[in-house]
Amino acid sequence: MNRLKDMRKSRNLTVKEVAKAIGITQPALTRIENGHRNPSMNVAFKLANFFGVSIEDLFPQYTTKAKKPVGV
Repeated sequence: MNRLKDMRKSRNLTVKEVAKAIGITQPALTRIENGHRNPSMNVAFKLANFFGVSIEDLFPQYTTKAKKPVGV
């Protein structure tokens, strides 16, 4: 599932509109949406901020699993 693309489409926004709003090129955003490029942390933060969600909501593959403490 591509959450970034789904979120953009659910808000009736074009790739061009989102790319311009966060300061990257349209081709760069298209590559991120299609999984051909990973966003930098800066771009991931800008996208999350733009959509009003957490980075993990847009890019669940970056979610870190909390390690269980030893002896628990």
